[in-house]
Amino acid sequence: MSDSSVDEVYSNSPVVLITGCSTGLGRALVLEAASQGLRVIATARKISTIENLRAPNITVSTLDVTASMSQLEDFANKALKVFGQVDILINNAGYPLAGALEEVSSDQTLAIFNTNFFGSLNVSNVFLPHFRARRSGTIINISSMMPYISTPGSGSYTATKAALDSITQVWAHELAPLKIKVMGVSLGFTRTELLGTNLSTVENTVKNPIPDYANVRAFHEQVRALHGHEPNDVQKVAKRILDVVLTHDELPVMFPLGNDAVTSADEYLNQRRSEFEKWKELGMGVDADKDV
Repeated sequence: MSDSSVDEVYSNSPVVLITGCSTGLGRALVLEAASQGLRVIATARKISTIENLRAPNITVSTLDVTASMSQLEDFANKALKVFGQVDILINNAGYPLAGALEEVSSDQTLAIFNTNFFGSLNVSNVFLPHFRARRSGTIINISSMMPYISTPGSGSYTATKAALDSITQVWAHELAPLKIKVMGVSLGFTRTELLGTNLSTVENTVKNPIPDYANVRAFHEQVRALHGHEPNDVQKVAKRILDVVLTHDELPVMFPLGNDAVTSADEYLNQRRSEFEKWKELGMGVDADKDV
């Protein structure tokens, strides 16, 4: 296909920028988006890990989501020149961490927040001026079902995703008047390397494991056993995300994806409602006295 025919075929298709494309869901999203005719900007910290994704409608670029705001602004300016626009931003970059909250060091907690939370926040913020100017754009934050289940040993990772869910919900309200759509994907366990080579395990991250946390050790063993047997297929997940984004004018603010995620969300909401009903009366009746 000649360059001119490539331009003609793809010139009117949406442009999607995806973070964390070296493996797993990020890579699957790149391939699925390209197969649907979208123009794709695939990014990763090491460009060598995504060089083989290059195609007529796929460009690759280096991006460390923990870079400074000035570096991220420079990246955004360059990315916007590739195809002249970005229509969909998918914040996918992130990693897990297993360990009791008492065991995980403050440096480890800061590091995982810098990637999983501030990475999404800062990358979105450098593209928002472009979206606002066009009164158009979509931000997709890849979150997790973990805030629904709060499993012992997942505290640091769960906290990053819960924080991401919170700003997703705020963004949905802030950006709706500007015609910018926002959706968080509460993803269930999916067959990638997230629980494999990408998992920062207790053994290689926690310097002094505490024997009292038997439930955390049990969680870690369950996670290791689950790797390779996760219930959700990564290609189907990628396709479902893009199908929802591309075919619906209105998006859910939070979108549980996977049978396990849907079930966990349903149980979580029922539990919260039950607890709320039990205690709501005690939460009332503390109004300030009326001013005289």
